[in-house]
Amino acid sequence: MERAVSRMDAALAYRTEALAMPNLLAAVRRIEKNVLLSMKNEGYGINQLRTTLHESRYPLLFDDQDVVNEYFREILPQGAAEETNFNLPAPGARFNALYEKPLRQIAGILAAADQGILENMRAQHIPRGEVREAYLGGSLYGILAGDTAERTAFEHRVWKKHRAMIVESVKAETEGMQSLFQEVWERRSKEAARPIAVREGEGITQFLRDSNAQEETAAQLLMGATDYEGRDKEAYVRKIASAAVREISVYDGIDAASPDVESDTEVYRACLKDAMRTLRRDTLPYEAEAQIVGALRAAGMDEELLRAGILRASPLLAAAGRDTDKTLAALLAGEPEQASFFDGDYGDYVKFADIYQRLITDYDDALIDAGADSGVAADRRHYNVLAARELITKYGVSEEEVRELLLEFGGIPDHERTQEYLNQILAEAREVQEVSVGSASEVSQTDAAPVWEGVRRTQGDAVRIRTQDASEEREEVEKEQEHTPASFPTDKKSIRAAKHKLREYSFSGERVRVRGDKDAEEMYENCREEIERDIPLPFNGQMDEQIILHLFSIGYEEREIENAVQHNSPRRRSQKDYAKNIVKSVQTRNPGLQNVIKQAETKYLQTKMEQGQTLTAYEKERVLVRDVPTG
Repeated sequence: MERAVSRMDAALAYRTEALAMPNLLAAVRRIEKNVLLSMKNEGYGINQLRTTLHESRYPLLFDDQDVVNEYFREILPQGAAEETNFNLPAPGARFNALYEKPLRQIAGILAAADQGILENMRAQHIPRGEVREAYLGGSLYGILAGDTAERTAFEHRVWKKHRAMIVESVKAETEGMQSLFQEVWERRSKEAARPIAVREGEGITQFLRDSNAQEETAAQLLMGATDYEGRDKEAYVRKIASAAVREISVYDGIDAASPDVESDTEVYRACLKDAMRTLRRDTLPYEAEAQIVGALRAAGMDEELLRAGILRASPLLAAAGRDTDKTLAALLAGEPEQASFFDGDYGDYVKFADIYQRLITDYDDALIDAGADSGVAADRRHYNVLAARELITKYGVSEEEVRELLLEFGGIPDHERTQEYLNQILAEAREVQEVSVGSASEVSQTDAAPVWEGVRRTQGDAVRIRTQDASEEREEVEKEQEHTPASFPTDKKSIRAAKHKLREYSFSGERVRVRGDKDAEEMYENCREEIERDIPLPFNGQMDEQIILHLFSIGYEEREIENAVQHNSPRRRSQKDYAKNIVKSVQTRNPGLQNVIKQAETKYLQTKMEQGQTLTAYEKERVLVRDVPTG
């Protein structure tokens, strides 16, 4: 949702800038008026010309129908014949054919205008990735030319030149801003209790505010200074820099806000502006926003109005290292800052989706830089295969997670969003062969930053994993087929709903509510069956986390849970020491869990002793550790 809204903001900013250039609109008007006049002179009747107006590009630029109707009246030629001439080509086709030549003649004007617009969008603090996504496929030339090869070539030329200018600027800034960056970096928060992404995001935000540097400059300087040791350093620094730019944009809105509140949803922004003035700060900490929310709630502000105000104006929702939904909920509930922190895959700020999107962007930029006639969009399936291969072999992403990523971000047409289609992509991704994608592959493989600081998975490792214990593998596939729903949702709305349900999931089935006499592996299997039945998504790490939390809550010990996950989880082969890593991650991100574990285990051991059941050697050891009463 956040990504879609951001893209809409970038597209709106581009459109607003383009329409603010009167010469461009005048050029469109002149082209269409001359085309209609030529058609009139060729013998097209007035009714045919009116029909042709449906091909006009002008309605694509304006939503106001009155403005469009007035435009049509102005460009429709006078003196056309009343009779319809059926001997001429179809009016719409002729209009488009006559459109091409004059459009090519103004392509240089449009390209120069776009260079200025793209630079202005940087000044508006719109993250570069969002500008890229809004522009490629959404340029004014593209609107006029339609979905054609000419449109792609035009946008690629403009974007290539824009990127080249950025590279030159970043090179100069990186060399000249080292001392300023170091000064800001030394002042950043170093509280170990706060995630690295939050602390480093605050530092990058301050650096960009002090320097007005390029987003890419901040990312490059961060690359050499970060303490991040996760799975994809390049994706991490880009994500931090992008979030910092977006946060600054929110502060720009606060700075520009009128002191006169015109609606209830503007109250929160006005309070933020007043707090910044009172505290003499150019950014606000979590505690300041939490205090404002508490004061407005105490004053009787309606919950929905308060929520709308926060969504509209809170810089915290855009800040690096925080989860938008959790931050909003924490502010409204009066919870401490820890409740707002991002909770990603195994605690990593970089999600698998971030890696996938970085790969696709890098493939596309490599093609653009090489002057290719088309980009990733022209052969998305091929590049999805390449991305899937890298995700699985280099980053340890499970095939189930890759399926989910492809459904949500892979640009797969509706008629191909089937399990058979995904199976084909994954089958090709598994093939052990030398990847050759021209310049796209070379850029991706030579410029990639160090990733996943743990034990790296090579293609050879992947092959060995797939070929070892073949009989066990077949059994696993059969088990997975038993558990897997017949179909998963394919539309984004249903996928988001399923993900939300998963975040709030709790086990309520009769078989899994209490521990009973089941060992951890049997309970894990029961929980897995229940969660796969209730959540229509491919099995993923978050499902494992929910199962692990539940197993802890009903009294299973860490060692038992690790063994159960390592032997039974469909994701156990996605990375080395998967079970150990994910169990530790769950414990780290749920500090209150230790008391729950202690209480549950103590109760289990005490009940077993009271009933006269024989304790295992391990359970006897735990009785001493937990100091369970034996009297």
